[in-house]
Formats: sequence, C-alpha cells, structure tokens
Amino acid sequence: MASNLLQKNTLTRSLTAPYLSSLRFESCLGSGAFGLVLKATNLANGSQTAVKFIFPPATQDGTEQKKILRECNIKALDPHQNIVKVIDTIEGSFTLSQLNGMLPEALFKNEADKSFRDLYFGRLTRVQELEGVLIQMELCGETLRQWLREKHDKLDSALHKKQYAIVKNLIAGLAHLHKNKILHRDLKPENVMFSKTGFVLPVKIGDFGLSRHLHSEQSRTNPLTSRTGTLDYRASECLDNDYSFPADLYSLGLMIWEVAQLIKSNDRSKMFDKLVNDKEVSLIELHPQIKGLRELIIALTKKSASDRFQQLEQVQKVFAQKELCDLKEGHHLTARNGEELRKLLKGATPGSKIFLIEAEYDGNFVVEGESITIVGKGEKTVFTNSGSNSFVVKGMGHRILNLKISKSGEHAGFNCLRVEGDMNSFSDLILIGGAYSVKIEGNDNKLDKIQVSVAIKGIHITGSRNTIDDICLTGDTTRYTIKFGPNAFHGWLTNSAHMSDLAAIAGFLKFYKLLESVYYTFQILRK
Repeated sequence: MASNLLQKNTLTRSLTAPYLSSLRFESCLGSGAFGLVLKATNLANGSQTAVKFIFPPATQDGTEQKKILRECNIKALDPHQNIVKVIDTIEGSFTLSQLNGMLPEALFKNEADKSFRDLYFGRLTRVQELEGVLIQMELCGETLRQWLREKHDKLDSALHKKQYAIVKNLIAGLAHLHKNKILHRDLKPENVMFSKTGFVLPVKIGDFGLSRHLHSEQSRTNPLTSRTGTLDYRASECLDNDYSFPADLYSLGLMIWEVAQLIKSNDRSKMFDKLVNDKEVSLIELHPQIKGLRELIIALTKKSASDRFQQLEQVQKVFAQKELCDLKEGHHLTARNGEELRKLLKGATPGSKIFLIEAEYDGNFVVEGESITIVGKGEKTVFTNSGSNSFVVKGMGHRILNLKISKSGEHAGFNCLRVEGDMNSFSDLILIGGAYSVKIEGNDNKLDKIQVSVAIKGIHITGSRNTIDDICLTGDTTRYTIKFGPNAFHGWLTNSAHMSDLAAIAGFLKFYKLLESVYYTFQILRK
C-alpha cells in the first residue's frame, strides 16, 4: 500500500484534520493518469498553491507507489526558479465522506475531470478507505504547450526575446536536475509551466512522476525502465533499459526547436522524424536573435546517444557563447532610401535587422553574410532599378519580408529576385515583371506568400530542397509559370492553386526514382 512505502520516506507526513481544514479547494486545474490537481487557498494567510491528489492502485511490486516517492523526493532539492517547487507531501487514508468534502462535484467543470473524480468515488464503493498522497506545490500558470498553441507574430521582437528566455530557462532547470543526479525522463511542453497565468516568465519544469535519481543505491541495483516517457520526445536508447542523461538532452533539443520555430502540433511528429531519422537539418530555421541555434539542436538530437551531447555543461557552454544578438541601436536599423540601404547592407553583421519605410528604393541591392533580416511596409515599400537584377541574396540565413519588387519596360530582361545563397526565407513579397520574377540557384530556401505577375518566364529554381508555398500567380506568361530544373532534387511545391490565369497554365509533373527514395523535379510549362 502507498502508506506503507511512504512511512519510510522522511519527506512525507500523515494526513491530519488541521491540514485539511486549513485549505479551501477552489477549482480543478487538470486531471490525467497522474491524478487530480486542484487550486487551493490557505485560509490563514490567503496564499494559493496547487495540490495534486494521487490514489495509486495497489500493485504487488509497488510500481505506482514508487512513482509517487520519486515526485515526493523532489522536495529535497534546493529551490530553483526553473523547477516547480514541492512545498509539502502528505499521505493518508480517505473515506467517501472525506473525499466528498474535499472534492465536491461543483469544482469540476469539464467532463474529463468529472469522469476522473467518479473513478475515485467508484473505487470507494468497493473498499472503505482509499490510500492516497497529496503533493502541495507552488501554483503556476499555463503550460508551455498552451503557449505554443497560441497565435504568435513571428516578426515580433518581443516574441524573439521571450523564445530566448524560455530556452534559457529550460536549460537552467534541467541543469539543476542533472546536477542533483535526477533524470526527468518525460520532458515535454505539457510538463513545463509558466510562473503565473498570462504566460509570465520564467518557465519551470515540473511533473517528476517518471524521474529517477541516478547513481543512487536504487539505480545501481534496479535497471531503468524501458519505453519510458512520451513517444515524440523519447530518445531511441530508451527502447532498452540502458540510458542516462543524454536521453533528457534529446528531449530538451526537440523542445528548444519547438519553441524557437513554433512548430504546429499536427506537424510535430513528422518534422521530428525527418530531423532525427532523415537528418534533414535544413528544416531547422535560423532564429533572428539566438545565434548557433541550428548547431545546438543538431548536437542535442542525434539519434545515437554516443553522438549526442553528453552533459548539460556542453549545452550551457554553447549557449553562453551564442548569446542573444545585440539589439542596441547599431543592430536595429532603418533605411529611408536606396543609398542608406546599400550602406547598411555593406556594414551589416549577423543578427542585424533593417527596417524600411514606405518609399521607393532605386538601384540594385546585394545581401551577403549571414542572418540579416530586412522588413518592409508592404506594397508601398517598392524596389526598382535602372538595370541588372533588383535584389540579389547571397550568404545564408537571411529573411526578406513584406516588400514589393518591380521591373518593367527596357529592364524586363533581368530578374526581380535572384537567390544564390542557402537557407534563406522570403515571405509576403510582391514581384512584378522581370525575365524571371524569381530565380533560385541556392539550396534549402523557403518562399511563402509570394505574389507574382507579368513575368516573362515566371519562377525558375535550379537548387535543391527549396520550398514554395502559397504562391499567387497572375497575368500572362510567354513561356512557363513555375519551373524546377532537372537537378532541383527534393523540391516542394504546395498550395499553389492561387493561379488566377489558369487558362494560360498547362503542365506536367515528372517523377524520378533514384536509389530507394522518390526524388521530385517539377515543371509547369505553358503549352
């Protein structure tokens, strides 16, 4: 029984009437396999906490009771701002009358929580008392998963700072656990909480029901359980019982990626699989303010534990070296005309953000280096020039957003946008005219929300692993609309039905099977 085990644990004490009478339970915060969590107010001082009710089924080997002991033992840790604080643990026996008094039906608003309550009460119809444990913890806000489900403006600098802070908090919290030889084993956004309601930082790691204290007497005599944790975040070595701290680092790497890139829930499993098993590292987008993010995530998510980072100190060292990009005035710049923009591009450093105004920018512009962001004001930020290509992007990791590039008349033989570099992203662009509205020679570039019109030859992509999504093609073309060249392997064309002049478009799709993978080359040609 739970009480027999917990009596050996100096961190717990017996349930007493004064303890119960000092708390008023106000609402159910959640339920699940772990039990029920209720919001409680201390009647003496008005302080609020969260109280977890756990009523484990009795098992011969005491498996469920051992899980409770692990969570209780977190109380012995030194307090840390990125770990949910366990205030008290209380064990005892509960009668039907006691549970009715503590857990009235009015506290439970949704059907799932009501069902969980009914499950406990149903068990009391078969026994007189129910053995259980109450774990009193600091009251936190929403989970990290809830924050990820919110709508975010990816261009918002305040969001970038918050993402950085969340990543830093996750690393610090896990470092504290590992320093105390605790392996969490179930790191995921559902088990990370914000400090207060309203997504208030810092975030804190919680839910230690699956944790283990490594290098303890117990871990030396009892092997670790295989297949522990949540599948999406579980390292491959956890299929066996021979794993250690790198398993947590794997989960951490995927969470960092999820936070920094705001990966959607329905894309998560597929993207995790492509990164880990197919090694498609180009899926990891560069972050405008966290330097070295791609390298950090790659080092944390290697499929083989021996190839992965082994200790949190390695993560902390890399993260310290790749600090938040400097946001002082010198890196947060505004260009009011073409001449100013050319000067700023010449002196731009990684992480620089250049903002444009509603104006005409005349001439040709070349973006070189790494991780430079250029943000316009929409269709009223217009690029024109007197010859050659209007906009040439070299280097890697650049972001070009929210502007218009126009070429017409005698200069139509050149391109609106020419991309020679790799891993760049383009969004919310309006491209008018040119021989090619877009010509992409580099690899792993992404185009999203692009409007193209009056282009002689449309879009031409010769590089590999480039992605086009949400393209609006209007007006007539003299030859073809979109063309992926014969060597443009692994290209993706999605959501391209925004073609208003469908009568002018006819095409075919060629499939090439090389080795054991299907490689795609797309050509949409005008007949």
